Amino acid sequence: MKRVLRTQIVFLAIIIGALSLWRWNLHRGGAIPSSALGAVQDFQLTDFSGQSVTLETLKGKVWVADFIYSRCTGPCPVLSSKMEEFQTEFQSPNFRSVSFTVDPDHDNSAVLNKYAGRFGADPGRWFFLTGEKSDIYRLIRDSFHLTATGSENPKNPGQAFVHSLYFVLVDSQGRIRGYYNAIEGDALNHLHSDIEALLAGQDITSKPAAG
Repeated sequence: MKRVLRTQIVFLAIIIGALSLWRWNLHRGGAIPSSALGAVQDFQLTDFSGQSVTLETLKGKVWVADFIYSRCTGPCPVLSSKMEEFQTEFQSPNFRSVSFTVDPDHDNSAVLNKYAGRFGADPGRWFFLTGEKSDIYRLIRDSFHLTATGSENPKNPGQAFVHSLYFVLVDSQGRIRGYYNAIEGDALNHLHSDIEALLAGQDITSKPAAG
């Protein structure tokens, strides 16, 4: 009887200790809030300036990601124009814009440098990233939970790739906090408000992708 009682006491102590550790982690920001939509996995890609960019580069920053390619004759210039507006509006040292090419076989650093110049991208504040296609597509699929497809030998390079039109908002701990349709005015208004809130250290209600 005493042995059973002792075992129960030890088991209860373990549970109490685990709960205490969980609450301590939550208090210090170690736990992902229930409103988060997952965390971005680590990556290593190359910026249009030729510099290596990793998830660590963005640590402590609030950032917005989008997915484009330089030869796009569809919505990509619209997305990049919106990102240019973010660069102008959010001058905080804790804000970054991050554009991932879905056509890395063509979009090397030199090509992206020329494309970035069309939108006045400020090196160090707005990253245009390229690298191995498999790495980028894995990141899009597994971290951002979006899709991107394209033809290897397209007849029309400007329409060769299909990719998401969402802006993705990521907080300073690398957690996805929202998806915003780049061509919907209301969604963009919400994005602006949510960026401001995160930069001010406030929490937000995360917004999953719609549709």
